[in-house]
Amino acid sequence: MEEKKKKKKKKKLSRREKMGRAARMKDALTWIHEYSGRALVQKYKKRYGLKTIIAAIDELLKLGVSIDKEYIEKVKGTLEKNLAYRDRKREERIKRENSQNPQNFQDSEDLDNSEDLEDSEELEDEF
Repeated sequence: MEEKKKKKKKKKLSRREKMGRAARMKDALTWIHEYSGRALVQKYKKRYGLKTIIAAIDELLKLGVSIDKEYIEKVKGTLEKNLAYRDRKREERIKRENSQNPQNFQDSEDLDNSEDLEDSEELEDEF
């Protein structure tokens, strides 16, 4: 018997997460004044469903919230390190896949060259 694949449930977005930027910033003005906890930037990002912490920092700065420049530089540095790490891992994976299957890599180049030859022969036939 075949097993049915379970469908992945999609996360339902809250009203705040569906807001556009202008509405979100208007709503955030009142929320910021009421919020008394720590980690304002992270809470703002999570509350309004932003994808990156840089976007949250940008919006909070536009709303007039003072954010320490050292914190901003620390966040940017961390993001740059994460991107560099991801790129390095991707390159390692590609090298590993090519070294494990060198024949497949060469065959794909041969196929590309053979297609070029066929195209050039068709063009010669037309003239």
